[in-house]
Amino acid sequence: MNLMAHNPYRPSESDSHMSFPKEIVPHLESTYTLLLSGCAPKDTARRMPDSEWSQACADLRKSAEASSLSSLAFAISRLEYWRANGIQSINVAGTMGSGKSSIAKKLAALLNFDFKDADLFHPEEKKEKMSRGVPLTHADRHPFYTGVQGWLKEPRRITSCSALAHMYRALISGQDIGVLLNESDAAWRDPWKIETPNFGMFPVIVTKPYDVALYELDAANKSEKGYRELDGKRHYIQVTKETEALAQAEGKTPLLKSQYQLLERDPMYAWDAYVLESISLQSSDGSYSNDDSVNVLLDVLPHSSNG
Repeated sequence: MNLMAHNPYRPSESDSHMSFPKEIVPHLESTYTLLLSGCAPKDTARRMPDSEWSQACADLRKSAEASSLSSLAFAISRLEYWRANGIQSINVAGTMGSGKSSIAKKLAALLNFDFKDADLFHPEEKKEKMSRGVPLTHADRHPFYTGVQGWLKEPRRITSCSALAHMYRALISGQDIGVLLNESDAAWRDPWKIETPNFGMFPVIVTKPYDVALYELDAANKSEKGYRELDGKRHYIQVTKETEALAQAEGKTPLLKSQYQLLERDPMYAWDAYVLESISLQSSDGSYSNDDSVNVLLDVLPHSSNG
């Protein structure tokens, strides 16, 4: 299992976001990856012996503290929870058109988890606002993240919140939703200091190249049905090649493009989320209809709350 090799949102060694020695990142990521694999169920060969796993975990925590990497320290606590209790819930993140909802549905069926599309947590007035192309404010997102966070706190739950920024990833992990109403809150400087963390949630992100995602979104909106769906109805956001080009011509950042820019601004390490390349999971017709589409994830998941 190599989380770093296929993560297009991993910071480069020259990235200005990195405030700690760049040369230690490969070691930290490979150690985290080994520890994640070692969280396998007790009756499997991949599970590391308790003493060996605990020592590696303690050493990694020392490195996280020495490097002031609070996101890694949080991830280590999450590993400790998963090893002892298994995963309780899953969020499948990603941009529009990445396949996150399709993969989350398939995963929910195989694990016998309850799935709810994250877009359904938006109040109707916020959906209407987004349908007009008006960006949501942090305050607008308060009810949305309240719903997503509450859903993921319950066992055997899965959803598909985009979670494209550091703060949003912290919010679905238990960060106080109230910080969205106060941008001077200290949590904006370090979102991973969380008073009531949800260590049981397993974060996944699915990736897809911008051009491919746009092509598929455009095709869905120009299909015989004429739109992409959400819960059996027309989705409140419709992205096509024309809408992206029009925004560009008007001097605005196209909606889909803005999501990719957000990921580039808030890059991820191996401990932030497990990365899946959605193209490699699709069948020849573009669907995620085969169980093999998520078996790669099932192979690395710690044991789940339903045994």
